[in-house]
Amino acid sequence: MYRYDIGLKVGNYTLPDPSKLNMTLADLDTEAERDASGTLNRTMVAQKLTVELSWDVLTWELCSAILQAVDSDSFPFTCPNPKTLAGNYSGTFYVGDRKEEIIWFPEGDKNKAYISLSMTVIEY
Repeated sequence: MYRYDIGLKVGNYTLPDPSKLNMTLADLDTEAERDASGTLNRTMVAQKLTVELSWDVLTWELCSAILQAVDSDSFPFTCPNPKTLAGNYSGTFYVGDRKEEIIWFPEGDKNKAYISLSMTVIEY
C-alpha cells in the first residue's frame, strides 16, 4: 500500500511517501550587485526551502487527510535535509497551489475514484 519511509511530516501527521519530491534551497539576498571587475557583492540574509510534492494515486480519504493537514496559514514541516539528504530538516512552512486530478476506474457496478495530488510547501 503506501510507504512512510521518507519521514515527511506536517505537525504530528506523517505524510505518505510521494511519487515525486523536488526540493529547492534558495539563497535570499537584501542586496546583490557586481562591481566593475565583475565580482559579485551580496548580502545574503537567509536560505529558504521549497518542496514540491506529488502523489500519483491516492484514495479519496488519504487525499482529504493530506489536504486537511496543510489547511492553515502556516504549519511545522519536516523533510529530508536538503543539504545532505541525511537526517531531517524542520521549519515553519505554508502551502502554495494544490492541484487534484480525479481518476475514475470502473469497478463492478460502481465507480472507484483515485486522486493524483500535487502541491508546493514553502518555508516562511
